[in-house]
Amino acid sequence: MSARGTWLDSRTTQLREILLGLGLTITDSQVRVLLNDKLDEYARLMHVSRRTAQRHFTDEQLTIFANSLAAAISDEAPGADMADFERAVLLPTSALGLT
Repeated sequence: MSARGTWLDSRTTQLREILLGLGLTITDSQVRVLLNDKLDEYARLMHVSRRTAQRHFTDEQLTIFANSLAAAISDEAPGADMADFERAVLLPTSALGLT
């Protein structure tokens, strides 16, 4: 197995464990895609090679990435019971008559 595969495998496992700890269920393949995309984005933005991007992607940055994913997903509230949400929709009086 190549060094790249080993790095990606270990980071995929770490990221998945962090996300599971945050209450998010995700498969290894989904984590691998997210991590690959993030690594490619970092390498492109910083104008560095993928290997250099891997070295800069520390445990701390992996945790920050996991927390940002969790925050983004929690805003969407997947699987939430929509009947539990407050129904506070502001409508002008003219629109209220039309509805």
